[in-house]
Amino acid sequence: MVLLTLKKSDAWAKVGNDLKTRIDHSRKITLSSFENSSVQVISIYLKTSFSFEAIIFYTDGTSFFPAVAKSKSAGELNYLALTDLNGKPYYDFYSNRDNRMGKFKVHNDLKLAGFEDDFRDRSRSSLGKEAEPTCMEKTDSFGSCMLCAINECASDWVCAVVCTVMSAQCLAGFGLGCALFD
Repeated sequence: MVLLTLKKSDAWAKVGNDLKTRIDHSRKITLSSFENSSVQVISIYLKTSFSFEAIIFYTDGTSFFPAVAKSKSAGELNYLALTDLNGKPYYDFYSNRDNRMGKFKVHNDLKLAGFEDDFRDRSRSSLGKEAEPTCMEKTDSFGSCMLCAINECASDWVCAVVCTVMSAQCLAGFGLGCALFD
């Protein structure tokens, strides 16, 4: 149902034919959910010379925000990036063979207008008195929040391995967690 709504949306109309003609119809479209948010991510994989490339849409079921997640091998490192539809990066970083992440850089803040209230309400209500504050709560900007999230993931081998396997969703999730600053 959400895919039908997507295909009728203004966000879908903004996706250029250069991307639409590269959709890899042999790969399944994925719908990912994240803890403490009703916002989901639709990943539509593209035919590419990169390790992977996908058009992703952040959605609450009715509104959509598009981006492109991609990864490519850069020697001993993997380069991962989230960009707008025109290739202008929001953020990027590298990972090595041991799934350690580094060289993180924010180029432009990811602003997910319209998704803020639900995420904040769910995040705050899920935190118990003993819970450790989230990166969003203990930092003061998109860039510092993203650096915190990357560092937390890099220090958790489960997160690092999951991000290797589910790179598009991981890139989207990092951005979702930090994009909701006022």
